[in-house]
Amino acid sequence: MFDQKTQSILLLSHDRTRFASWLTTVANLKLQRLDSNQSLETFECPEHSLVFLHLQDPKTIEAWITHCQSFNADVVIISDQPTPEEGLAFFKLGIKGYIACDTHPKNVRQVIDVVQQGNVWLGHSVMSAFIENVQQEKQGSDEWKQELTAREIETAEAILQGLSNKEIAEEFFISERTVKSHVHNLLEKFKVKDRLALVLKIQAIRHPE
Repeated sequence: MFDQKTQSILLLSHDRTRFASWLTTVANLKLQRLDSNQSLETFECPEHSLVFLHLQDPKTIEAWITHCQSFNADVVIISDQPTPEEGLAFFKLGIKGYIACDTHPKNVRQVIDVVQQGNVWLGHSVMSAFIENVQQEKQGSDEWKQELTAREIETAEAILQGLSNKEIAEEFFISERTVKSHVHNLLEKFKVKDRLALVLKIQAIRHPE
């Protein structure tokens, strides 16, 4: 069942046939082919839609993302040759997902489900690149540590360093079950659903715009 806020799921691309398997397999996904002379000013994106965006001209992608977001749309970028650096750059523009053109239709369905649940879909490599970027930035405010226990702060800092539950357990000489408990408490306190969202929330508190 779709989130009520999502009225439509669009695939914007200049290619008529490349995503045929997606269109025949993924229910409610509709292709809107963009002509070579298509102007984004003339494109009216349905309010609160989920938009898969595949463009041949990289110079116009940022403008299209911003345009779709002006209609409160969630944007997922489809890349011909995805890289962590490209994904990270798009992510900073507020996209909700970053996938390859050859993504299996089954995984496309998963992407839709994840985004409609209010989460972000990014590959492991992009997540790692993001965490590395976070590590390189200035420490920022410690306000995010308020109302956390000492162990929860340690766990959060370890997550910000990109450590897995197993690595955190080994670092602090505790069981993975205990780590999972700390992670669960962190997600609850920050009102987020996954580790990526947790990193983003902490980062937003550390470096408010």
